[in-house]
Amino acid sequence: GTERTTFDVPLVPETGVYLGAYYGDGTQENTDEAIGRVPQLHLTYVGWEDAWTTDDVLAEDVDRGQVSLVNWEPFDVDLQDVVDGCYDGMLAQRAGEAAELTEPVFLDLAAEMNEEEGWGGHDPALYVAAYRHVHDAFEGKDGGNVVWVWAPNNVDSAGAPPALDYYPGDDYVDWTGIDGYNWGTSDPDFE
Repeated sequence: GTERTTFDVPLVPETGVYLGAYYGDGTQENTDEAIGRVPQLHLTYVGWEDAWTTDDVLAEDVDRGQVSLVNWEPFDVDLQDVVDGCYDGMLAQRAGEAAELTEPVFLDLAAEMNEEEGWGGHDPALYVAAYRHVHDAFEGKDGGNVVWVWAPNNVDSAGAPPALDYYPGDDYVDWTGIDGYNWGTSDPDFE
């Protein structure tokens, strides 16, 4: 027989895979009706200093039977300031608030770092240092409720280092993902 390896990874579905959705401008109810089900994951975007850990959206996701996928975006943040500890008070507060959550959440910190966002100016070493600093600020303080996601874009920006250069390491990432886009007929490359 074939032996299976068991991984100590949080939020693995009992069977199958997760179906997720970002509802955008649509309502959850209309989207759910259109696809014929409530997706298991709900993607939401939050700004750097947003109190995402106490956001009603997370509680609503729990009520709907969904797992929250929080995309935490450090717009207008110098990642060197993160590394230097300038946000440690805010990070400690978010970690403490996360410990009070009733269910764990996926946290996708500074996603698509290899694409146009270029968090940290497309400096992989700075990005990795900032990701690790935020992770370490939460470690042991989040009640085990934060599941760390690392998700580059499927395309590297022109002149940007390759996505894997930004990988924070296995000790810092619980799940990996990849973001890809199909712009439909709005982009001639997809017609």
